[in-house]
Amino acid sequence: MIYLIVFFISALLIYLYEKNKSKKILLVLGLLLPCILAGLRDVSIGTDVSWYPLKIFEASRMSDSFSEYNNTIILSSPAEGLLYRVSSHEFGFVLLEYVVQHLFNNFQVLLFLLECFIIIPIYLGLKNFENIEKEQRLWLSMLLYYLLFFNAGLNAIRQFISISFLFYGFSCLINNDPKKIRKIILSFIVALSFHTGALLGIIYYVAYFFLAKNFKVVISEKRKINGSAIFVFLVIVIGLSFLYNSNFKTFVLSILNLDIRYISYVSGTFGISSGSFFCIPIIIVFLMNRKNFKEFAGKNYYMYIFFYIVYVLCLQLSTGATLNASRLSWNFQIFNILSLPPLFKNLVKNKTKRLDVVLLVVFCIFYWFYKIVYRGYYDTYPYVFFF
Repeated sequence: MIYLIVFFISALLIYLYEKNKSKKILLVLGLLLPCILAGLRDVSIGTDVSWYPLKIFEASRMSDSFSEYNNTIILSSPAEGLLYRVSSHEFGFVLLEYVVQHLFNNFQVLLFLLECFIIIPIYLGLKNFENIEKEQRLWLSMLLYYLLFFNAGLNAIRQFISISFLFYGFSCLINNDPKKIRKIILSFIVALSFHTGALLGIIYYVAYFFLAKNFKVVISEKRKINGSAIFVFLVIVIGLSFLYNSNFKTFVLSILNLDIRYISYVSGTFGISSGSFFCIPIIIVFLMNRKNFKEFAGKNYYMYIFFYIVYVLCLQLSTGATLNASRLSWNFQIFNILSLPPLFKNLVKNKTKRLDVVLLVVFCIFYWFYKIVYRGYYDTYPYVFFF
C-alpha cells in the first residue's frame, strides 16, 4: 500500500538522520517523499482538488493578466445562489497558483509545492519543541502526522497549509526563539493568507498565556488551586454549554457575528460524533498513565490537555451543523503529534522500552485504516497516479 510505504520510509529516513545529522540528504529525502507522492497523484485524489485548485489553475492559464484571472468565475449556480470567482479564495493561495502556473505551467508541480508548504513547516515546528528534539523522536511525530493528517491534507489543502504555519509560529513562542515575535507575526500572516480559519490560531496564544504561567488561585493560606486546571475546567464548561445549550449558543453567535460562509459550521443541534469513539482509548491511556504523562510533557502538560479537549469539542460540531464543521478540529488535533508520544511513554514496562511506541503506532494505523480505507474519507484511497 503506497501510502503506508511512503509514510514509513520517510519516518525511517528522518530517524536515520537523527542518529547521524551529518547526512542531511537523509532528511531531505525523508521530507520530499510525501511531497512527491502528493505531486504525482491524479486530480481525483482529494475531494477538493478537482474543485478549486484545478479550476483556479486553469483560470490562470486562460487569463492574460492577474486582474482578469482574479475576477474569473469558477463556479456559477443560480439555483443555489452561488457565484465563486478566483478572488473568493484567500489571496496567498490565489497568488501561489498564479506564480506556479506562469513559472512551470504544470499542475503536478503545483500539488508538489503545496505539500511542501505543509510538510516543511510541520517539521520545523517539531524541531522547536525541546523534548521532541532531545529524545530524537522527530521521526515518530512525523509518522503520526502522516497517519493522522496526510490524507486529509490532500483534500483540505488551504487549511492544512494554514495549520502548518500556525503550528510553526506557535512553536517559536514555546521555544522562546530570539526572533519569535517576527516569526509569529509572519507565520500568522502567511496562514491567514491561505485560510481565514487561521484566526483560530489566536486561541493558541490566549491558551498559552493562561497555561504556561502556571499561576495559583489562593483560596486560603493552606489551600491553593492550580490556575491552569481552572482554565481547562472553564473551557470544558463553556464548550459544552455552547454545544448543548441553545440560548448560550445564540448569544455567542450574535457576539461573533460570523460571516455567512462560516455560520453553518457552528449552528445546529449537536449530538455525539462518531469520531469521538477514537478519543475513548486516548482518555483511557491518560487515566492509566497520567503520572508519566505529566512528567514527560513537563510545562506543556496542561496545554496538551487543553488542545485535546477543544479538539473533542470541535468534533461534535459535525453532528449538528455541516460535516465540514469537523474541519475546525484539525487546528487543535495537530497537537496530538506532540502529546501522544509522552502520553504513551512508559505505558507498558518492558526491557526494550519500545512497546509503547509500537502500541501508539498500531493505534494510529488502525485510525488511518478506518478513516481512509474503510470509510473512504477525503476520497484519497485507493491512490491513483496522474499518468
